[in-house]
Amino acid sequence: SAVGCLVGSALSGAAWMAVPIYAPSFFRQRFLVSTGSASILVLVAAVCYTCGSLTGGRLVKRFGRKPLTVLGALGAGIFTILYTNLFDLWSSVGVVFLACLLAGIRLSASTGLILEQVPTFRGTMMSVRHATVALADALGSGIGGLVLLQFGYGGMAAVLGALGIAAAAVFQLLAIDATKTGMESGS
Repeated sequence: SAVGCLVGSALSGAAWMAVPIYAPSFFRQRFLVSTGSASILVLVAAVCYTCGSLTGGRLVKRFGRKPLTVLGALGAGIFTILYTNLFDLWSSVGVVFLACLLAGIRLSASTGLILEQVPTFRGTMMSVRHATVALADALGSGIGGLVLLQFGYGGMAAVLGALGIAAAAVFQLLAIDATKTGMESGS
């Protein structure tokens, strides 16, 4: 379960790169948005991500870590695929904001889920999680760039969004929420 959580976290971290790294350039190229306006969109997206993270922390008590992690990864993956396939600026921007909100919820829920995998080694799990996500961010940025060069923004969003959907499947199939099962340590 701990390894599954780390793999899911890596996949969702790589998928997330489709938004902060590539969305501003996408909006500038597809919709001819000015640099200043693209910067404002990035700031609002960051606020949506932060609100999702704060909201996720509160929703965990009600719905649980695993369901919110799965929902957040799945929704962010789907909305990542969608944002480059919409032909209206405001629809695309709205979908990016929803992806940010769900990615923030996923971050909050998955961090708690990972920490509870091996309760006696929470510090170690947090360190390994951080290293995994940092590597995933680099890989997601690189993979996204390679796919963008070959297949454009739609291909990039499809590949990275699919990683988010795969992350949701990994979390659903392999993760165990130790706080829900009464386990004292994960596997």
